[in-house]
Amino acid sequence: LRAKKAWEVALAPGKTLPMQMFMAWMSGSGVSIFSIIIMGMIFMTPLKSIMSVNASFAPLERLGKGGNVAVDLSMQKAAFIAINIGGVLFGVYRLSIMGLLPTATSDWLAFVPFKHYLELSA
Repeated sequence: LRAKKAWEVALAPGKTLPMQMFMAWMSGSGVSIFSIIIMGMIFMTPLKSIMSVNASFAPLERLGKGGNVAVDLSMQKAAFIAINIGGVLFGVYRLSIMGLLPTATSDWLAFVPFKHYLELSA
């Protein structure tokens, strides 16, 4: 019973992904304050969940009243982390659609060394 409940906890972040996708679609691909807030939510929710994976599964790992053996929840935790990483990857995809990722050559011109010429002509 605890393993079944653990799978429900593990798959719960996957149920929020369609809503996040819909909200990202409704905010559009332009850069505005609303779309930036949505992108912050899309990134922060999975990252907070990954950081608190042990706290999410802590009630299910405790021993029962009769001294029952603890259930191994490593597969459920791995699925939980994988789904949340999928949420972060969706956020990166949305950032690339919005044009906020530095993927073009012109985004890195500040790091190109200046070319020093040996001779100048007038």
